[in-house]
Amino acid sequence: MKRGFIDVAIVDDLMSGQVVSFWEKFRPIYVEARRRRNWPQLVEWVEYLYREVKGIMEKQNPTLVGKDVAVVR
Repeated sequence: MKRGFIDVAIVDDLMSGQVVSFWEKFRPIYVEARRRRNWPQLVEWVEYLYREVKGIMEKQNPTLVGKDVAVVR
């Protein structure tokens, strides 16, 4: 996606829910792992994908701006 081979809209259509739920649920773990291991690139592309997909979601539904939308079970 970042290199332009896949349109972000396709990723959004196919798996936006999974991407958003995964990152919002596990973000604290990965952010802490980055800090502890001094490894800022850890899962950087997952976070990139999340930000791209979340941006589309927020454009489609402005009430989601700034909110986590993951369903925690």
